[in-house]
Amino acid sequence: MELLLTGRTNRMVGIQSSNITHHDIDEALKQEVMIDLELYDLAGILAR
Repeated sequence: MELLLTGRTNRMVGIQSSNITHHDIDEALKQEVMIDLELYDLAGILAR
């Protein structure tokens, strides 16, 4: 919300090392991210 209030747009908000961060959305989408499929599956099970 703070980003929008200051006029910052096209930002991706996330958490890195327990800190809330933001990055340019175009740059963020260019990065390849490896997902731990076991944790992904576990999240699906816990969300039920």
